[in-house]
Amino acid sequence: MMMMMMIMIMMMMMKNLKKRIIFQLKKLMKLKKL
Repeated sequence: MMMMMMIMIMMMMMKNLKKRIIFQLKKLMKLKKL
């Protein structure tokens, strides 16, 4: 049971991290275009 919880939390964190990274990349791209 604990293992499942840990895996779920890890998955959620990874998803959030990916979103944040993509967001930052988009911002950088916009800055470069300007």
